[in-house]
Amino acid sequence: MKKVNLFFYLLTVIAIISFSGCSNDDGVDVVNDITPVNNWSPAKLAVLDSLKNVPVTNRQNYLQANWPSLSTDLVLFLKNRNKIPSTAAIDSIVYKYGSAKEIKAEDGSGTIHQGYFDNQLVAYVYVKNSKKPLTILVRCTNGMFSLPEDLEYVKTDTNFEFTIEKTKGIAYYVGTNETAINLAEHFGLNLYKGKGINKKRLISPIQARLLNTNEIQLTVLVYTGDYFNLNTMTYRSAKK
Repeated sequence: MKKVNLFFYLLTVIAIISFSGCSNDDGVDVVNDITPVNNWSPAKLAVLDSLKNVPVTNRQNYLQANWPSLSTDLVLFLKNRNKIPSTAAIDSIVYKYGSAKEIKAEDGSGTIHQGYFDNQLVAYVYVKNSKKPLTILVRCTNGMFSLPEDLEYVKTDTNFEFTIEKTKGIAYYVGTNETAINLAEHFGLNLYKGKGINKKRLISPIQARLLNTNEIQLTVLVYTGDYFNLNTMTYRSAKK
């Protein structure tokens, strides 16, 4: 009798161990249920949330109109976080949209989770000389370790270079003041509150992000002919 009880006891223990040995993350939403690697601004999150209501054929134009600096923001973030080497050249970024099951993704601490995602924008970042793209869930910038299938194609971006023209500033090329501030911070460019270059108007990136740029002009100190390559994250000043 004791042997029988012991047998069932061992079976119970094995069952418990087997159950607990399974991933606790089975069925977890790898975008919304784990810590994000990055938090975009509420306005950018709203753009991503709205994509599910945009017809497939209009999504590319919608992103271009509402988040024109998407690729710039993504590359800047990935390189600042060393997810991509700072000098690495990017061949292109392909965006797709949809849902996927049985996906592995990292959280903000680097822990890998297995689960799914619904109605998300995914970026395939093709780095030169790499065999596979870096696959990123755009909303949380959580990297994935398996390629999702059957997602709908949205757009491809390849242009990361521009040269400052007369009367133009960084925001003209990257689409938003927020991205212009991030680039100014990355390249050590001075920021000024209001029109004109004046030491009294000099502000920090933190102060610049607090400005209502719809009412107050933000100026990044650049010169006509300044060259930016956001592919390799390099900047060359035209001032000698």
